[in-house]
Amino acid sequence: MREKGGIWGYEELSAFLRNPQIYIKGTRMAFAGISNPQDIADIISYLQKMSDK
Repeated sequence: MREKGGIWGYEELSAFLRNPQIYIKGTRMAFAGISNPQDIADIISYLQKMSDK
């Protein structure tokens, strides 16, 4: 994930959560991704609430 670098905003997080293997080429994660858009929105909302920014 270091190769991606940059700022991880809502669009980047959404794309990663949808399909991490495509978003970050070469990743070997066992996580296949989340297909439900509402689930992705809920995870991003949770992460936002836990953020100190």
